[in-house]
Parts: sequence; structure tokens; C-alpha cells
Amino acid sequence: HLSRLGRGILLALGGLARRLAHRLHRASLHRQQLARGLALLGDGDSAQQCLQGAAMEPDTQLAIGRSLSSAGREEEGTELLVSLARQHPDHPASAVAARLLSEPLRPDPAVLDALPDDLQRNSASVAAARVRLADGTGALEVMNRWPDDPDIWQLQWDLARNALLKQRWGRVQALLERDPGLRPLPGPLEARRLFWLGLSLEKQGEVKAAERVWRRLIATAPPGYYSWRAKDRLKEAPPLNLRQQSETPASRPWTALNSANPLVNTLWRLGLTEQAWDAWRSQQDPRKPPSRQEQLVEGRLRLAIGDSWTGLDRLWRLSLRWRSPDCIQKRELLRSQKPLLFIDAMAAAANSHQVRLELLQAISKQESRFAPGVTSPAGAIGLMQLMPATAAEMAAEPLTEEMLKEPERNIRLGAAYLDQLIDLWNGDPFRSIASYNAGPGAVASWPEPPADEDPALWVERIPYPETRYYTKKVIDNLLGYSGADQNLCEPAGSGIRQEMADPDAGEHHEGQ
Repeated sequence: HLSRLGRGILLALGGLARRLAHRLHRASLHRQQLARGLALLGDGDSAQQCLQGAAMEPDTQLAIGRSLSSAGREEEGTELLVSLARQHPDHPASAVAARLLSEPLRPDPAVLDALPDDLQRNSASVAAARVRLADGTGALEVMNRWPDDPDIWQLQWDLARNALLKQRWGRVQALLERDPGLRPLPGPLEARRLFWLGLSLEKQGEVKAAERVWRRLIATAPPGYYSWRAKDRLKEAPPLNLRQQSETPASRPWTALNSANPLVNTLWRLGLTEQAWDAWRSQQDPRKPPSRQEQLVEGRLRLAIGDSWTGLDRLWRLSLRWRSPDCIQKRELLRSQKPLLFIDAMAAAANSHQVRLELLQAISKQESRFAPGVTSPAGAIGLMQLMPATAAEMAAEPLTEEMLKEPERNIRLGAAYLDQLIDLWNGDPFRSIASYNAGPGAVASWPEPPADEDPALWVERIPYPETRYYTKKVIDNLLGYSGADQNLCEPAGSGIRQEMADPDAGEHHEGQ
């Protein structure tokens, strides 16, 4: 009897111990998830405190290391990321850590040397960093080994840009050519590659080959900066006119969302966008990035609920990584990046100040992603990111911050300032747009390009990296809004049936 009682007690204690262990395990998992969430919000200190001394899981350590590095605490963040790579060299988080440690244009060689040997040998990010440290030596070998890695795409452009600024056209061609058997790069990157490849060929006297490359670019890319550049080289592009008037665009037809979640699709079809967003978000696993198609769904849902700031950012990043969207996916990705927001106020301001409606859309998208409440670190406010002094000058009266956040007022004053800049530069679209970002005084100080130099090189020689990127992106936005939607596939269904695309088979997903 005592033996049976003892066995019963032991079994009961064992069950209690298992339940306690299970609860502790769940508590530990929740603590790790909360710590990752805090780190993603930029609060690395609270994330570490949340762990209460518990060992970090690899994904948690990655999130905290990234958070500390982004907050200006590079030494602490680097230490965590290197430690992660050394402790868990085969974990996917370590590959992301190696990429983060390799990102600066001049990476620290001592940090790279501290990574495990196998990780160094098998990381395209580390290889790209070594090429940068060697001033481009070994670039072609690295590009041939990892032709489909995003870090290699960035290395390819960085080195090609350095070469084209020196007008070393043979080097530019060697860097930008790719094996014909490889898939094209994501749309915006492929357009850039093809334009400069064509120019490098033309500069070396291979005019027919250059024309073929530019024709390919025009045929495959939507209206944008580089397709316009290609048409300009072929003498087929109309001049960029910032004052050309255009009609207010009509609203766009409803199109299916095509989420893998049928409930999300149903709610979207019923117009219940908030509920569709909640249903989509509740089904996401924070440890796994969504498929390319679901990233498109996320961007569209965020726009639908009014989160244009995050939604447009997600969609732009997706366009830089998505290699092979089908026609439906490509159409929705392009269209979603051209939302028709605050259109009545923009049309009125455009007509009042004789500037293009598409220019106001292009500036607002680039400046604030159509978020009226945004204030920049420099103090620029609202949809068109006006500095208070500039806005007061345009309004001929002082304005409060809240007044500048009113969309109609901000758009009206931004249009007035653009009108002034266009007059100042006699309609030159590049200097007018660059001045909106850098100021007309800075632009006036930049040297005039030689008469025989290609105009595209003037933009690449803009001494402020932010303004250089800004000028190209605003013109890209302007031409995107001006061009009609390309008929990439049959019109979208508008009834009960959802258009279902291939859910991205074969695409790999980058770590977060």
C-alpha cells in the first residue's frame, strides 16, 4: 500500500513538474517575443530588461543588436551581433547579422575578421564588404559567384557609379553586364542597370547595341526616370515640363486583394478594410517574413486604412526585391505605389499656381508618403515638408505647426514655392526639384556640366547624396503619375471571384 502511495505521489509530482516546466517555457517564449517587439520599436534597453537576465534567443539577439546600432550605440550593437554569429554560426539570424556588420561603405575589417570563417566564406555580404575595402578589386569574381544576392546588386551599382563618374565606360560595361541566362533584377534596379549599360555601350561607339538595350528597357519598364532617360537618348522623349496641365485622374476600379487568407479576401470585397487588416495581421507569424504576395497585400491594406507612411515604404522595398511578379502582381504593385490621395486639394493648388498636378503628387509622395502629420528632424512639416520660414514667406504671415499640418494649406503653400522655384530656374526641372530639397542657394553653387557631358551625369554628380536620390525619385514619381497604367494583363475581376496568382513559389525571403 505504501509503495503504491509513493508511486502515486511521485507521478503527481512529476505531472506538476511538467506543468510548471511548460508554463515556465511559455513564459520564456513570451518574454523573448516581447523583447523582440520592444527592439523592433527601437527600445533596445527595455528589450534587454524584459529578458530579466535570461539568455537571448538568436532572433532576439539580432533584433536587440540591430536596435542598438540604429540608435547610435554601434559598439554595443556590434558586440551583440558578432557574439550572435560566433555562438550560432549556422542560424539564419547570424547571416543577417553578418549582413548588418558588412553594410557600411567602409566596413571595419576587424569586425569582419571576428566572424566565423565559414560564415565569412559563404556570405555574399561579407564578400561585398571585402571588395569595398579593396577599392573594387575582385568585384567580378564576387558578382559571378552571387549574381542573385541583393548585397551584390548594391555593390554592382556602387562600383559602376564610381566608374561612370570617371567616364571609364569599359569598366561600367563590365560591371553592369549579366549572363543572359540569369533572371532580370527587380524592376527599378533592372531599369537603372539597362540605362547605364546602354550609355556605356554608346560611349564606346557601339551605337546599335546601345539602342537595343534602351529599346528593351522601354519595352519592359513602366514610365519612370530611367525609361524617360532611354527615350531621351533615342530622341523620342518629350521635354520634362513642370507646368503642363493635366486632368484630375478618375478613381480607380476595385481590384481583388489575392491574400492567401480567404477571410481577408472576403472582408476586402465587402469594403471592410479595417477588419481585413485586423484579420490579416492576426494570422502573421512574427518569426517568418510573409511571402512576396502577402507583402503586397500588407502594403495595400495599410494604404486602405490610411497608413500611407508605412504602406508606401513596404511597397517600395518590395519592388526592390521582387524578381518575378506575374502580370496581376506587377500591375497591383505599380498601381499601389501611385495612390490618389488629397487629389482635390492638389488639383486646386496646381491650377492656381500653374504647376503640374503630378508634380505635387510626386513631391508629396517623396517628402511625406502623403502623411500630413510628419515633421522631419530638420523641422520641415506636413505633406510637402515645408520649413516654417519658407511657408511663412509664401503665406505672407506667421503660421503655427498645426496650421502647417492642414493638408490643403500645406499643399497650397508647397505649390506656391514650386511656382517660385520653376520661375527661378527658367523651367529647368532638375534644378527646380533639387532646389526644393537642398535649397536654391546650394544648387546655384554647383558647377555647370561641360557642354559635351551627358545630362544624366549632372544628376549623378549632385554633391549631396540625399538630393541626388531625391531628384531622381521625384522625377520617377512624376513620370509614374503621368503615365497611363500599363495593360500588363487582363482587367481585374470585380465580382465574387478573386484573382489568384502563384503564391511566389521559389522566392527566398530575407531575414528581417
